[in-house]
Amino acid sequence: MDKSLIDKISKVIKKPYVSDLFSLAVPQKYWDSIFKKIYGDVITTEIETDYADGIVKPNQYFFFTIRKVFPNVGSVMVYYEGWDGDWVEMILDNRGHKLGYEDANGFVDTTEKTDITESTNKKLDVYLDKVVGFLLKDTEFRLEMRTFGFTPHREINVFIEFPLYDEISKYEKWQVEQWDSAQVTDQEFKYLSDTYGLDRDEAQIVFKNYILKLRDVILDEMKLAYG
Repeated sequence: MDKSLIDKISKVIKKPYVSDLFSLAVPQKYWDSIFKKIYGDVITTEIETDYADGIVKPNQYFFFTIRKVFPNVGSVMVYYEGWDGDWVEMILDNRGHKLGYEDANGFVDTTEKTDITESTNKKLDVYLDKVVGFLLKDTEFRLEMRTFGFTPHREINVFIEFPLYDEISKYEKWQVEQWDSAQVTDQEFKYLSDTYGLDRDEAQIVFKNYILKLRDVILDEMKLAYG
């Protein structure tokens, strides 16, 4: 595909981009060049599918993100699109700091800080809820039950690979049951800031909601597996 055609396509496709790329029958190997026309050269595209070849197929699961590198900030997600047509685009200043985001419902200005720590049901938090979903999707865990001879005692453990940390963490069931709150630390804030452009208050909301939802997911899986 020549550069003039890539340039034309980059000017006509609209969000959600993937559906337009499908309708124009643009081969996936050219998508990166098209998005560099839209977002600049310092971007990377990441695609996750259910297929080993990584090819995106219409009406099949995929998870598509575009990340952009900013000096002194690092790699920040600027666009996300899912197989269900859900999408969000970060609105950033030229230093990579978040001004707001846009989704199918329009633009939301996240520079307004009024009651953000309490606004769990406001439109401002739509993007934060998406980030919680991203974290849950990137979290892997496995369950393990230990028995002790002929005694009725048993121990149910979960081994969790969090996207925010390098190591795998082990918890007993009773520990997971006690996850009723969570305070974001500098390590978690750095990850959420670098990856999703969140400020400290936003990172606290996201981290707390992530831990509470992860608790519920794990306990539900334990109940299904072991009663």
